[in-house]
Amino acid sequence: MPKRLPLTANSLVEIISAYPDMKRIWVAFSGGVDSHVLLDVLKEISPQLEQLRHVEIKAVHVDHGLNEKSKHWAAHCQQICAGYNISLEILQVDAKHQKGESPEDAARKVRYSALAGVIEKNDYIVTADHQDDQAETVLIQLARGSGPAGLASMPKMTCFHRGWLARPLLDFSGDHLMNYAKNANLQWIEDPSNANDDYDRNFIRHNVLPTLKSRWPKIVTTISRTARYNAEVSQLLTQLAQIDIKDAQGPQINTLSVSALLNFDVKRRNNIIRTWIKNLGLPLPQAVHIDHINHDVLGAKHDAKPKVNWSGCIISRYRDLIYAMKPLAPHDCNQIYPWNLQESISIAGIGTLSVSNTSGFGLKKCDYDNAYIRFRRGGEYCKPVGRAHTHELKKLFQEFNIPFWMRERVPLIYINDTLAGIVGYCYCQGFEAAENEKGIEIKLTAFDY
Repeated sequence: MPKRLPLTANSLVEIISAYPDMKRIWVAFSGGVDSHVLLDVLKEISPQLEQLRHVEIKAVHVDHGLNEKSKHWAAHCQQICAGYNISLEILQVDAKHQKGESPEDAARKVRYSALAGVIEKNDYIVTADHQDDQAETVLIQLARGSGPAGLASMPKMTCFHRGWLARPLLDFSGDHLMNYAKNANLQWIEDPSNANDDYDRNFIRHNVLPTLKSRWPKIVTTISRTARYNAEVSQLLTQLAQIDIKDAQGPQINTLSVSALLNFDVKRRNNIIRTWIKNLGLPLPQAVHIDHINHDVLGAKHDAKPKVNWSGCIISRYRDLIYAMKPLAPHDCNQIYPWNLQESISIAGIGTLSVSNTSGFGLKKCDYDNAYIRFRRGGEYCKPVGRAHTHELKKLFQEFNIPFWMRERVPLIYINDTLAGIVGYCYCQGFEAAENEKGIEIKLTAFDY
């Protein structure tokens, strides 16, 4: 391991000048000591960055609205940035946590969501996370029973929205930053919530790390090294899973084959499932959820309707396929939506239906006086174009491999109270455009909730 440099302007120039394709740096500036140190050093090296890379430096402050002094803190940040001649953008968010949600997690989610809104291509959000923060994160993940991905903790750089999220101070201790702040006579904000040991991170910071440091003075550096090792292991596991997912993926998009998954041993299968869920951008499962997926979903009978869910994610099975998805938006399947089959129409909880002109296929183009959209209620029949017989809608849905939880969400086109088409699947005989006849094609763009 290379010798750690003291926190100086030169050491930060060396770190930041290595960032690729850098156009603009946004300093995540809370007004606390750590972010003030980062802003101060960046201001000092800004001429060098401008000369080397033509980089613009800006700051962004997220007002969580959780403290009665939050507006004063925003004003303080504005004053500091004005003194540095650095532009500051203040983002106001509602960071109140929901029932059962960690206040820390809730604040972090809305903070990063707000930061994503300012970043453009080749922009960098830089945060002042340091080595002690990394050690705290590892200990929190250990307490949660996390695997290598969790214990890898915070990477020095990662893709973020259209740009990057970087942590240039991860190799420097909290003491390094405090010494810098005192020597530079910086004036920073002390957030009183940082003294509240009800928060896991604060409890570790005030009660656990000091005890560990008294026994092992270099424990923070050692824990950070452990995080790097776990990051390497996590990367290798991800690479293996991406190979295995190709063998386990189902014929439909974003699905996995149950029979293919069962060909893998349980450890490798678990790795596939975790990585697949991560690839889809869904919240990661805990070990208990993986156990339920193996037992309740993969181990279910072919015609069963198993489901495993946790906050922000549902795993369901239909036949030989498992699906991962966000919780479905509320939808009233008893509603009827009149439609002229010309302009687009949006349906709450479903999506937007749009129309394009065709010739010789699709729905016959006419002036329909009594057209509307409704959803399955039971007892519907359709004779698809090209079929010799009429079929029960239930049977057609099974034939089309539509999962049971989606069947009441498939838009049905009715004309003069007769089923004329099943959006995305077929039109019914008598309503199709004949050869060389003008027609329309109806497409559903589902909402992404």
